[in-house]
Amino acid sequence: MGDINRTLTANEGQEVAAKGGFIFVASSTGEVEITVDGETEKLKQGDAREYAAGFNGFRLTDASGAANTVRLVVGEGVFRRSEVSGSVSIDPGGVFDSVTDQIIFTSSSTTIAANSARKKLLISSLDTNTVILRVGDSGVGSNNGILLHPGATIELETSAEVRVYNPSTTALQTIAYAEIES
Repeated sequence: MGDINRTLTANEGQEVAAKGGFIFVASSTGEVEITVDGETEKLKQGDAREYAAGFNGFRLTDASGAANTVRLVVGEGVFRRSEVSGSVSIDPGGVFDSVTDQIIFTSSSTTIAANSARKKLLISSLDTNTVILRVGDSGVGSNNGILLHPGATIELETSAEVRVYNPSTTALQTIAYAEIES
């Protein structure tokens, strides 16, 4: 069936027309009572109950004595809780620190050196730039190279030298790049 969201006033009960084999109280601001086939159980957030014979509906009642916002998960089969605990470590391993570089005007280019360990190169044209840059090899120029618009980023799979060309004769442009080794 899926998620069922209900808001109950203090001690209010509602019939829920949902077919399933388990009920899980995913969130609740207070305790609730679930009545299936005449049997009532009190549940709180995080509790789950399985019903081997299944059900075609149940009654949900606030048992907290106050307004209660409830989200239930109803499903078929066996309820399996998955919990993750512990800590997560992130190893930036193959990423060098990103670098910001300004490309001098007067139609010049900046060079990102070759790196035999590099698998990918990310190059971003800052969104404050005012012209479209060009990215390529030693032949990059006003009519050659991949266009790099202000605010855009390209990803290259190369270990070779890469140049970024600024076609403007008056405006300084800025790029940021990161090299990924693995």
